[in-house]
Amino acid sequence: LNRRVMRRSGSSKAMAGMQDKYSLGGIFRAYSGEFDDAMIKDISGHSDVDYIEPDFVVRTSTNGTNLTRQDNVPSWGLARVSSKQAGGTTYYYDSSAGKGVTAYVIDTGIDINHEDFGGRAKWGKNFVDQMDEDCNGHGTHVAGTVGGTKYGLAKGVSLVAVKVLDCEGSGSNSGVIKGMEWAMREASGGGNGTAKAAGKAVMNMSLGGPRSQASNQAAKAISDAGIFMAVAAGNEN
Repeated sequence: LNRRVMRRSGSSKAMAGMQDKYSLGGIFRAYSGEFDDAMIKDISGHSDVDYIEPDFVVRTSTNGTNLTRQDNVPSWGLARVSSKQAGGTTYYYDSSAGKGVTAYVIDTGIDINHEDFGGRAKWGKNFVDQMDEDCNGHGTHVAGTVGGTKYGLAKGVSLVAVKVLDCEGSGSNSGVIKGMEWAMREASGGGNGTAKAAGKAVMNMSLGGPRSQASNQAAKAISDAGIFMAVAAGNEN
């Protein structure tokens, strides 16, 4: 919904309730905020409004206490993705190893000083707090799977941390979309940050939450812009 709709509602309360706005390409334009039932009904009645949905919580997903820890061994998944047969021990990959590609990890942040990243990780944008650190660990784990020197698939890729989830691994859906918007602009050369992609770009969101039409439209805008997006499936019923 747009600012013109808010003004036509004739209510300063509606304008005061707005918290953020979003624009991804020509597909997705929206606002988020807090409105009472009467205002929501008023806004939804305008022809310019496609839909309204609640801003729910998005979380990382983990198996928790069922995990068995084994340190200092390469992931079996590396061999599995490059072989049709199970039980392999060798990971085969292109010699470029993702060099020249920027991967935006939309998650809890990244421990950019971790030795497995070899200086290829940097902070992009933090939409959660003032701490540019991964106080949860999930984002660093994901970044390691994407581009860690020892455990990663693309061992030469540049990694950019986009923090949208807090220390508990939770965040709002609107916050996630804000991270998607920022990463799209940076990857498309329209941003003004320090993490602008020099060449090709991909995004990763290993998150879980209810179905969201807003998130789907934002993802479509990113895909239409030529940016590959990997999103977890099966984390929620």
